[in-house]
Amino acid sequence: MMHAEKVAKREDFEGISLLAKNEKVSKFYEKLNYNTIFDRVLLGERVIKMAKAF
Repeated sequence: MMHAEKVAKREDFEGISLLAKNEKVSKFYEKLNYNTIFDRVLLGERVIKMAKAF
């Protein structure tokens, strides 16, 4: 994630977003300062969208 964030910053992106499939993964990203945008079940799969602004 550090590399992805570094590339995004270098390319002047305002932030980065990702999809997590379960709470264990989303907790990991919370520790990296990502915020939950939404947490829904879509087509029978849990989708947790998370984002981090730069």
